[in-house]
Amino acid sequence: ADGYTMILLTAGYPPQMALRKPQAFDPLEGFSFVTMVCGYPMVYAVAPDSPIKTFPDLLERAKASPRRVTYTINALGSIYHVLTKWIEMEAGVEMTPVPYRGTAPAFTDVVAGRVDVLVEPATTAFTRIQNGQLRLLALSSAGRYPRMPEAPTVEETLPGVAFMSWLGLAMAPGTARAVVDRLNNEIRRALTLPDVQQRLAEGGNIATPSTPEEMREKVATEMERWARLIQASGIKTD
Repeated sequence: ADGYTMILLTAGYPPQMALRKPQAFDPLEGFSFVTMVCGYPMVYAVAPDSPIKTFPDLLERAKASPRRVTYTINALGSIYHVLTKWIEMEAGVEMTPVPYRGTAPAFTDVVAGRVDVLVEPATTAFTRIQNGQLRLLALSSAGRYPRMPEAPTVEETLPGVAFMSWLGLAMAPGTARAVVDRLNNEIRRALTLPDVQQRLAEGGNIATPSTPEEMREKVATEMERWARLIQASGIKTD
């Protein structure tokens, strides 16, 4: 708690904390939250020659053949997994997650037709979509995403199902409030700089600075949401 060490938390933190019990530390008290940094939607995409043409088509195929449609995740209980499980529950379908260690092998298997759907953050998927290596089905953003406004959203098919993934900075518990506030102010200022916003935009991100309290509340709210979904869906890591 000396003010020189930070951790970059991701949207995968709340579902993992909701899933893994008992925990070695309190998920909220175990950090001094500093600020959210950026946000980006999750992407549902297929190979360019996939017979799945649209997001509604994906759900229709999943309903017609339970558990036959496959999709990529990076780990059981990850944001890739719990978000897609939320979609499944709302749509009344069942699909099968296939875990991968990294984006490259997941992308390779989707393009080769061994897995049906790639689930990825916009930060890694947008370039492949723009290059024609993937065909987009939908984004998870609430409303059209400004970085790709032509893209349909999950919410257009399943009202209320919307989620933005994120990155945020935190520090050790007990870090002096003056240190937290100084870093919060400097990071928020940096996120207004045109070159920083341009670099974020190139990766499919938007800047989402916050107060420390807003970041803590976001983590707490998402932990509650994913805990309910994990319990209702029976997700387990073993």
